[in-house]
Amino acid sequence: MPQLLIIGVGNALRMDDDLGRRAALRLADRFANDDEVEVIDCHQLTPELAQAVAEAEEVIFLDAAVDGTPGEVNVRDLPPTDQTNPYDTHLLSPQELVDLSGRLYGKRPLARLVTLTGKHFGFGEELSSEVVRGLDRMEDEVVSLAEEGLG
Repeated sequence: MPQLLIIGVGNALRMDDDLGRRAALRLADRFANDDEVEVIDCHQLTPELAQAVAEAEEVIFLDAAVDGTPGEVNVRDLPPTDQTNPYDTHLLSPQELVDLSGRLYGKRPLARLVTLTGKHFGFGEELSSEVVRGLDRMEDEVVSLAEEGLG
């Protein structure tokens, strides 16, 4: 059971939308020898991830943001809300997934969302230059949060 779960979300066919998933792949390499960290990359957040979330002490979600300055990294806590709509679980927000984890498994770990503001979300596989430069800052932010939590 990992102490820290990192989940990167992104659509590989929508340019900068894929940055969360790509950041997760980079972090998987960085934490490859750390048994206390598990990294998941996925296209979207689904209810099937609720058990993995419940088994972690802390979860960090990585995703693209559409608002803000392209390349900007932001971190925010995801406090408990229990606002999950039980009738619409095909696509969950990070907040809804953590709340669902609490409802289904009785455990709601500390959760944070780390976003990087994208620039281009059209069809394609290339990341914008702003996002490419921002990925290093995003990775550094997650590593800092991991060291703080695992410390």
